[in-house]
Amino acid sequence: MNFKRLAGGILLFESVVLVAAGLWLTYEFFAATPKHIAATILEIIFAFGAGAGLYSAGKGVLAGKRFGRSPAIVANVIALPVGNSIREGGYALIGFLIMILALLTIGSLILEARASE
Repeated sequence: MNFKRLAGGILLFESVVLVAAGLWLTYEFFAATPKHIAATILEIIFAFGAGAGLYSAGKGVLAGKRFGRSPAIVANVIALPVGNSIREGGYALIGFLIMILALLTIGSLILEARASE
């Protein structure tokens, strides 16, 4: 199995999801009045920044570069407790999907690193 393509594809998918979340948050920011303006702006910046970071990590992994592995693993390790919090918050399916995607990405990145040695 080509773990490089799997890991890179998942990272690119995650980056698209984060950019879409940033676009949605931007729309909500202008369509409604947020209670916490600074927090909403920070969430928008984080979504676009994380999306850009995962995009570059995904492109790096697909190109066979090593620089994309570490930030991708860190981002997906962070996604595990986020998914668990979402699951405990009443959105079990979304939380489980986030955790499964994060575990799949971490596993494929580790296997890809071992295969390239």
